[in-house]
Amino acid sequence: MDPLTSKLNDINTGTMSNNKDECHDLRESHNEALHTKGAKVINKTKTRNKRTKKNKNKKRINTTKNIIKKDELEISNFYQGPARLLILDVNGVLCHKVFKSDNQEDDKCKDLDIKKTEKEIECLKLERHDVYFRPETRIFLKKCYEIAQVGFWSSTTEINASKILKYILTNEQWNKTKFFWYRDRVSLDPDYGINPDIKISDTIKNLSTLIGSPYINANREYMLENVLLCDDSLIN
Repeated sequence: MDPLTSKLNDINTGTMSNNKDECHDLRESHNEALHTKGAKVINKTKTRNKRTKKNKNKKRINTTKNIIKKDELEISNFYQGPARLLILDVNGVLCHKVFKSDNQEDDKCKDLDIKKTEKEIECLKLERHDVYFRPETRIFLKKCYEIAQVGFWSSTTEINASKILKYILTNEQWNKTKFFWYRDRVSLDPDYGINPDIKISDTIKNLSTLIGSPYINANREYMLENVLLCDDSLIN
């Protein structure tokens, strides 16, 4: 027990003089001491809480780093694991076809509805279409062939789609391509007449047709889990 508290107890028990001024001064000193002690306890609690919060945040950050590292490992395993098949659409993914109008100049690809970037958009002239390629399409394709087996499935006719692919693919990429499927391999959309947004010529790409193909999937290595279809139409 500290001396101040001891004297206060003596006053309360009558063992010390009951001088009012002295008692008042002692009680004031005692209250001030309690207030100071309480402030110190509060400050210690705040400091402890800050340290706890800081440690929790640090732990959370470390946990996040571990999750990122784990995801990176899983991505790495995705590239190095079993065969993965990436199926690319042609028109809408790699390029955009524009019908030629009767009065369009034959000696120049005109940009009808595409906003030009700083560089001129690469354009392939076909008999009935001008084909505008997305910027960096070749870089995109290069990466695709590095990380997966690649096939092409277009709802466009072979006569048009094959010309586009022969133009944009390298000889090595063409030879490495798993398959080329065109409009003869798609199915008419069964929701025609039910969904008013479906046109009479709209088609779908049924992955079960590809997975069940003895030509494409002879070794039964492709499943829904390792096949990715990249298409600009959600309906497909």
